[in-house]
Parts: sequence; C-alpha cells; structure tokens
Amino acid sequence: MGRYISLDPVILKETRERFGHTQESLAHAVGIRRETYTRIESAGSTQLVTAEKIAGQLEVDLGHLT
Repeated sequence: MGRYISLDPVILKETRERFGHTQESLAHAVGIRRETYTRIESAGSTQLVTAEKIAGQLEVDLGHLT
C-alpha cells in the first residue's frame, strides 16, 4: 500500500474551481472515479501518487495543496 498524504480540502476545491475543473473532469484527467475524487476533496487524504497527479493536472506544486 502506498504512502498517504493530507491535502487541505478548501485549497483543493478552490484551486480546482480556479482552473475550471468540475470534480468529474479532474477525476477523469487524473484517472480516478468521480466518487473517489469527491472523497479526497471532502476528507483531504489520498495516496501520494494520486495527490501528485492532481497537483500536476492543476499545474501547482503539491505543497500548495497541503
């Protein structure tokens, strides 16, 4: 099992919206189900590899989302 990381749910949502993504579109771009992304955005925890993919799609450093 991979390492987990905590993300700031408020910053994650604001960043996603600023880049014009819906939860569905960002989930698709990252390669996960929308339900999985919704859980990440509400709980603020995910595997490091998934967090890195999200940050990459949002064109921000991972540290920005923590």
